[in-house]
Amino acid sequence: MTLTEALSAHAAQTRYADLPREVTDVAVGLIRDSIGVAIAGAAHPSSQRLRGLADYWGVSSESRIWGTSRRSSAPVAAMTVAHQMHCFEFDCIHEPAVVHPLTVVLPSLIAAIERDSGGVSLTGRDLITAAVVGVDVAAGIGDVVTTPLQFFRPGTAGIFGAICAIGNALRLPERTISNAIGIGYGQVSGTMQPHVEGSDLLPLQVGFNARNALVAVDLAVAGQEGPRHTFEGPYGYYRLIEAGGTPDKLEASLGRMWEVTRVSYKPFPSGRATHAAIDGMLRLRRSGVDPSTIDRIVCRVPPMIHQLVNRPLEPSQTPGAARLNLAFLAASAILDGRVDLSTTALDRLSDPTVHELARKVEILIDDNPNPNAFDPQTFEIHAAGRVESVTVDYSLGSPGHSLDPDEQIAKFQSCVEFGTDWESGRIEALAAVLSDLANEPSLDTMLSML
Repeated sequence: MTLTEALSAHAAQTRYADLPREVTDVAVGLIRDSIGVAIAGAAHPSSQRLRGLADYWGVSSESRIWGTSRRSSAPVAAMTVAHQMHCFEFDCIHEPAVVHPLTVVLPSLIAAIERDSGGVSLTGRDLITAAVVGVDVAAGIGDVVTTPLQFFRPGTAGIFGAICAIGNALRLPERTISNAIGIGYGQVSGTMQPHVEGSDLLPLQVGFNARNALVAVDLAVAGQEGPRHTFEGPYGYYRLIEAGGTPDKLEASLGRMWEVTRVSYKPFPSGRATHAAIDGMLRLRRSGVDPSTIDRIVCRVPPMIHQLVNRPLEPSQTPGAARLNLAFLAASAILDGRVDLSTTALDRLSDPTVHELARKVEILIDDNPNPNAFDPQTFEIHAAGRVESVTVDYSLGSPGHSLDPDEQIAKFQSCVEFGTDWESGRIEALAAVLSDLANEPSLDTMLSML
């Protein structure tokens, strides 16, 4: 059996009854969080530009663009919503895999359900099951990589998760899902260059993969065939997109390790690689450090963190670059006591007080041997002749240091408030439906509220 066949079987055969209660409870919270983040993203200028093209690209009204009154073809809606979900860097993440596992999966899945359910009203449990399968695949593919990040993995792994999620929800045959995976591989996209530059292309790349997942499924349903050895072949994923991996390990874990339980919430709208530093700075600020007395801030971080967010502080940085700049965000956390959606607003990006403190931040590589590690990280503030330090073992929002239910709901509500002009009653009603998703006999109510 190839990994493609194993993933297809997992997608075709998994049912809600197979999922432990812990798994479904976690999935419900993450689905709610992801929808809230995507609605916040509707306010992003790049999202507004993308919606302006929606009618040009897709004249049909098959699927909703969340947080707006707009509809488009399912592939265009999936692309637009996935972009919205990632554009503020607020979407949940599977740290071991370095994958945002629902950002491609959920927009593609819901767009496909709206378009292709064939009049059959799917239930909340159907959505939960398909999302869990999608996370298993997207995160599982990244989790067994044995070499450092090369391509933008949230996109390149996410497309396969989306295909398998759609296959599960629509009850597609294993062979059709297998062909769709192979066809999807021909459309995989995601370079790290926009990450380096903080370009608006970064969230578009998850959008491209969300769109391409639907295209791949459509082609497979129409009878097109894809390659069988998508992952292990001489030009397969673990040789071309990643420099090495252990697909046998992923195959063995399917149906045994539910990857959704290893996914982290993001309490701050910034690259996950900055979260430990923000958390550390907020802890040190609460301990009584006076920002005006700081001489140095020393951050000791694993190699991947250094690679991703150790960036020069440009006077004219973009919001996207600022969300991935550890020094800028650490300084903002110390000065403001928070990092939120206003931190990277245009009027804050060149604040001289933030820049002055950010120039005092030193980011050093520690001796962590894991090329994909996020934690632990250690931070020191040298101020007024003394040194205060803190070690962050698990970034806030991770399974080892999770947000509590009230914090999860507060994040959802603030995201929807940011992205829309909806009244509080409408926001609370959507939160209630999403929180009780396992008991929804039909998805029609939820979909009508997006």
